[in-house]
Amino acid sequence: MPKTLPFRPSGRFRKSSDDTTMDKLQFEKVGLHGRAKELQLLKEALKRTIVPTTNTSEEDTSCHQLILLAGETGVGKSALAQKFMESTRSSKDFSSSVCLSGKFDQEISMQQPFAAFTGCIQILVGHLLMLQSQVGSNGEETGNEVVAKFQNELDSQLDRNECQVLASTFEDLRDLLLPKLGPPKNEMENNPSNRKSQVHGAFRKFLRIAADLFRPLVFCIDDLHWADTSSLEILELMVTDPKCAPIMVIGLYRSNEVDETHKFAKTMRDLQQRVVVEKTTKLCEIQRVDIGNLDEEATKAVLSEILNSDQHDALGTICYQKTQGNAFFLMSFLRALHANEYLKFNFGTFQWTYELEDIKAGMGSTENVAKLVQQRIAQLDHPAKKELIKLAGCLGARFKDDILELLWNGFVDAQSDETLDFESTMQSLLKESIFQVDGFYLRWVHDSIQHSAARLVQGTERELLLTKLAKYLIQNLEQEQLEASIFVVTNLCNSGATPTDAKERIQVAELNSRSAQLASAMSALDIAKEYGQSGLALLPDDKWDTHPELTKKLYAVCCRIYMNLGEFDKVEDLSSEFLGRDDIPQVEQIPVFLCRVTTLEFQEGKLTEAMDLCIAFLEKLGIKLPRSTVTILASTAGVVLSLKRVSKRISVDDILELPVVKNELTTGTMQVLDKLIGLAIMTASPMFPLLVFRAMKMTLKHGATNTSPIAFTQLGILTLAIFGDIQGSGVWASRSLTLLDRIPNPELCKSRTLFLSSFFVLPWSQPLNSMIKPLMTAYEVGLASGDIESAVYAIGTYVTIAVMAGRPLEGLWHDCRVYFGQMKQLGRERLYVNCNVQWQMIANLMGRAEDHLTLTGEAMNQDEFMVKALDPTFENNLGTFYWARAFLFAVFGSHVQGAAHAMENGLFIAKKFPAYPPAFCILYYMGISLISMFKRDNVKAHKKRAQLFLKKLEDLKKQGNPNVQHFHLGLTAEFLALKNKKLQETLSTFEKSIAVATRSGFIMDAALMNERYAEFLLGKDPERATHHFKTAHSLYMEWGSTMKCDLLQAKYPDLMRPPVDIVIDGGSSRQISMGSFVI
Repeated sequence: MPKTLPFRPSGRFRKSSDDTTMDKLQFEKVGLHGRAKELQLLKEALKRTIVPTTNTSEEDTSCHQLILLAGETGVGKSALAQKFMESTRSSKDFSSSVCLSGKFDQEISMQQPFAAFTGCIQILVGHLLMLQSQVGSNGEETGNEVVAKFQNELDSQLDRNECQVLASTFEDLRDLLLPKLGPPKNEMENNPSNRKSQVHGAFRKFLRIAADLFRPLVFCIDDLHWADTSSLEILELMVTDPKCAPIMVIGLYRSNEVDETHKFAKTMRDLQQRVVVEKTTKLCEIQRVDIGNLDEEATKAVLSEILNSDQHDALGTICYQKTQGNAFFLMSFLRALHANEYLKFNFGTFQWTYELEDIKAGMGSTENVAKLVQQRIAQLDHPAKKELIKLAGCLGARFKDDILELLWNGFVDAQSDETLDFESTMQSLLKESIFQVDGFYLRWVHDSIQHSAARLVQGTERELLLTKLAKYLIQNLEQEQLEASIFVVTNLCNSGATPTDAKERIQVAELNSRSAQLASAMSALDIAKEYGQSGLALLPDDKWDTHPELTKKLYAVCCRIYMNLGEFDKVEDLSSEFLGRDDIPQVEQIPVFLCRVTTLEFQEGKLTEAMDLCIAFLEKLGIKLPRSTVTILASTAGVVLSLKRVSKRISVDDILELPVVKNELTTGTMQVLDKLIGLAIMTASPMFPLLVFRAMKMTLKHGATNTSPIAFTQLGILTLAIFGDIQGSGVWASRSLTLLDRIPNPELCKSRTLFLSSFFVLPWSQPLNSMIKPLMTAYEVGLASGDIESAVYAIGTYVTIAVMAGRPLEGLWHDCRVYFGQMKQLGRERLYVNCNVQWQMIANLMGRAEDHLTLTGEAMNQDEFMVKALDPTFENNLGTFYWARAFLFAVFGSHVQGAAHAMENGLFIAKKFPAYPPAFCILYYMGISLISMFKRDNVKAHKKRAQLFLKKLEDLKKQGNPNVQHFHLGLTAEFLALKNKKLQETLSTFEKSIAVATRSGFIMDAALMNERYAEFLLGKDPERATHHFKTAHSLYMEWGSTMKCDLLQAKYPDLMRPPVDIVIDGGSSRQISMGSFVI
């Protein structure tokens, strides 16, 4: 990492101490008064972030800490946080800890994304630079070694796209990430939607690395009441990541400016609710600490320190009455007393002197801190200082000293006093506590000073000044410097006078366009929207004729922004105008078209319209597709005939030799085709096989694009669904994974490729447990790359596979809470309907529902689900619903409902969802319900349907599906038990099914098979029956189905009663069952 960064603030200013001469008020010596309890609370919270060492038996109760310091302005929230961070830095117990701070600003926060977190990152980078000069002692690592370790972790854990995301979002990280950034290209432009998840995913990984190295990592975020929505989302992400080492966040906000409708209050309510609900695994502790004014005793203590004497009780009383113990008001009041010579130092007595009556009379008109600050600025001893404050008042709460110096050189006339240059003027203002050093930046000591500075120039005069400053920066900054300060310059333009000159309007529109693109890439969509709208408003009426390129850029970026904000009507307006123009090349229309189609995809009842638009657009691109049902079915029949032939003809070598498509029009065409395939899946369109085959042919003809691996995986699904060819489908899946290595940006399609292959294809030929890791990888990659849809499906299918594989329910329930809740926050409610079904199924099994057989409770409402199911486009969600019900009916022994469900929907599932992994589980669960009812009612249709399911399991077993052997054995044993003739074969088959299920990790299936076996043994071998009932109970308990354990206990109370110890003479004991049999 270089020791200096390009155009980084110089860091020449250092924290200043007030003069220690006797005739100066000793503000810097003031300690923390009246806050001992609050400071101790912060220290205790910090301790709760420490993970116990592995060589201790201490229980790990560490978790993220979010401490909210609430109070009115000036009460001392920042002073308390600052004192805490100072004590942390100096503590030997937290030698590896790093304290980072940042601040939001009322104006800048809504114009500059992640303002406070940008400040934290800047301090972290500064800390790393400082470490490079440190030498370790006593075996400790040197600073260079720590920095090298940090960079190595970044290099190994972040891919190129994630580095691009971080560098675009936090400019100060660019040099840290430089080795992996490659050419200066914004990779995110390849996937314009879902910026939020890209930023969240990359930032989450970065934070994990930093938090692991600098334990505990402490953040102090000031003025949260001014935080933008995107920053609040980052804050929530930080304190709810279970994979991140515990961090501490101290958030400061003005309680009198936050009511229950405030977005910050809503975020905290949602976060608190999430923490309460997820109490089974502690993610975060949240505490609110109310900070009030100092009491009179503390006020007098502060005064004693400032005056270096405790003989000023009467003055202390006046100060308290005047300021009511508001810390900043108190300091300002004392400065005013000194400046107005009501408070003087007597060199004869070496004491501070004053006349109480004069103070009461002379300072009576000063009613608030604002007036005191205004007077203080007015009384500065040189006009140049006021000019510098005026310039800084245009730059916000925090600014670069280089920018301010550039403006000083252009606007302040300091020639009348050659000794008063920029550096000496700033150093003087630092001593006078107008500014303070904030890492490599400068900031105001208090908001009140900033606001007073901003009011030095008001109205039209201020607008003109802001415009002049913007023009000066545009003219004098190098291009690289301008890009680094793009938000500052654009904000000055937008806050200044509206330009009337046509050339200037276009210049400002261009700045807004670039700022909108950058803010959008940072996922700060609300801010990006403001820039985009400002840019559009500056375009002339004849924009398409006079400035077509700028107009296209603004329309395109605004479409993306509106799409991600859910403002679909605005997308419709802009895209209609954009796509309706014949002079825009088709390749440039594709991104806007995809935005328009995506908005339709998110709207209920619009899927068919979206498909029609895609078909029509593809025709413009030269891809003709059949529209009538007859021609679609005829074409699909041709695909079926060609599929096997093509499959045999293509080798892995052919895949490896495919060129990468560089033609943008071809790549865009494939993107539209891929979007159409996704819509075909959602609408259960018969076009699906035809579209997938067309995508494969285009890949073979033109080469590989980012959508090619997905198409090859979908061919695997077709091979399985149409031909039932398990091995052939696996070949296509392996080809798709091979193709990932051939394309330039595999992360953009990796999530979907992994999800499709690891759920729909490979579970038919590989153990279910081996699918869990790639599905979790698909989820994480999807979030990081912005492929939210695939991430949603990946995490939902992960839960499906995990349930099928017998993973503990408690952990899965928690996963549903964490991951599905995150999907809701990402605005993808429609996509995780299946997730909610599984979540509720798990809750039912755990006894967290009023009716364990009805999927209604914390995650969903079954009646509402069935109403939605009437929509044909909703049909694809029925597979999970039918599986969940079949599973619950079988596990809970509700075979009347289970058999009815099997007769009504069993064949539908096999026909409609042939590649859906739960389809082979359903064969067993429905089978045992059917056999149970045949045994009771002797309805031959039940037996016939169960025989059909057994035959399907046998076929799957022969084809090499490793996940059905125990099901096949279990259902075979059920049929043998029906005959009641071959007892030994029946017993042996039951025991084999249990052994295979147990060995393969299917704990819930082993439990159910033990229970079914025990019921068979009840009239034949009660002792063995009891053993298997207890084994079933133990396995159900291990799995986490407390509801099933309760039902089993209630159904067989005598058999399930545990043995008791009976003491026999002599002190020995023996276990005796309280049931019918002695053990």
